[in-house]
Amino acid sequence: MKNILIVEDREREAAALQKLIYSLTAEVKVWTARNTVNAYGIAMEHRIQLFLIDLVLQPDKINDMKGAVFAENIRKVQGYEFVPMIFVAGLEDPKMYVYRDLHCYGYLQKPYQMKEAKKLIEQALRFPVTPSKKEYVFFKKDGVIYSVGITDIVYAMSKKGVMTIVTTQEELTLYYISCKKLLSMLQSSDFLQCSRNTVVNKRFIRYIDKTNSYIGLTEGFGSLHMGVSMKKKFMIQFMN
Repeated sequence: MKNILIVEDREREAAALQKLIYSLTAEVKVWTARNTVNAYGIAMEHRIQLFLIDLVLQPDKINDMKGAVFAENIRKVQGYEFVPMIFVAGLEDPKMYVYRDLHCYGYLQKPYQMKEAKKLIEQALRFPVTPSKKEYVFFKKDGVIYSVGITDIVYAMSKKGVMTIVTTQEELTLYYISCKKLLSMLQSSDFLQCSRNTVVNKRFIRYIDKTNSYIGLTEGFGSLHMGVSMKKKFMIQFMN
């Protein structure tokens, strides 16, 4: 299953591309975003294997190239350096730029024919799939995208809307990410929720004190409290 993201401000054009892709194969999930804010969110939460990006997302603004800026930023994120991108634009001018600097897979110049788009997308879908197991999770903070190696995360704790993620190298503080949301982003059975506000990577668990409801972590990372209401479920998941 491949995740595809269409970044297109015109709803009608986005819907047409989405329909075209689904007509080619059922082995995809197609996401659409009308602006870069939503596009960043989708790209961080889901592992995207193909991007279709309109270079001009605000045509009413002179010299708008928000789609290109989005592509530039995504290319800097670990894991997205060489994911195929198809660009859509009404001008020929940016063509050399996107091929040279953004590692463009293909280019559709408006007004393009659906037959042309179909051929290019079919080719891109045959591009080798990246490993299905996620290696990185992406977070956005203060306009900056951070990539964190999933196997480096020791635990994460949420308190009053603030999520602190402790890794083997650093601590990252984020806002308004729940444990449920984090588990969905990680997509790994190694991470278990041990209390209402804490998620732990079982690979860093050294011992479990069921009597006192404590989880001892590998040296240097201390211990975590195990919620009474979640103890039974946690132990079942940990043993599996």
